[in-house]
Amino acid sequence: MVWRWNKDLVKHIDWIWDHGKVYTTIEYQSREKEVRENIEPPPTKACHDIAHFICAMHDDLEWDYEDEPNHIAEYNAVFVETLLSGFCHCYHNNVEIDIKAHSQQLFNHMKWFAQSYYKIQKDHPSKKNYRQLQDEFLNKVDFNLLVKYFLIYYQTYVIEHYVVGSPEFKLTAKLDIDDHYELQHLRDYLTKIKDNLLAGPAGCGF
Repeated sequence: MVWRWNKDLVKHIDWIWDHGKVYTTIEYQSREKEVRENIEPPPTKACHDIAHFICAMHDDLEWDYEDEPNHIAEYNAVFVETLLSGFCHCYHNNVEIDIKAHSQQLFNHMKWFAQSYYKIQKDHPSKKNYRQLQDEFLNKVDFNLLVKYFLIYYQTYVIEHYVVGSPEFKLTAKLDIDDHYELQHLRDYLTKIKDNLLAGPAGCGF
């Protein structure tokens, strides 16, 4: 199977969350446009959609939840979601970030997701284990893009967790290849988390 992410790169995404109904228009660099509608509330939160789209803005991260099998795309999106949500919680509540604790929590969650929940080492053709998946993600993810689209993610996170506390809200978001945003605090957090995770037992105590 030839993956979309390897064939036609994403240029722009328009996304609407309407009380759990989701409408998405994806424009590729070839100028092809794809419209997706999901009128059934998804089993995931709105932030998870944004995490998929942040992955989509990469050149070489699987992201498309509609591809089969979609294990790696889901893994990548959950990794981005967990990274950014951990930072959002501390950022919104002005809480000091414990890098070692966050690294440990992230490692535990992604190990569980890969090994026990999605069983990627068993059910995906690649048979990759949780360590391989983690290191591959960390070596491919572009933190410039996570920083660039952070405001969109943060807006969604705050509405979902602190303002509404449920999927019953309406929100629109746009991601474009030419967007610009910088937040050094987030960049430092991502870099330190990556260093801890790649260091393994010596860096995180696991």
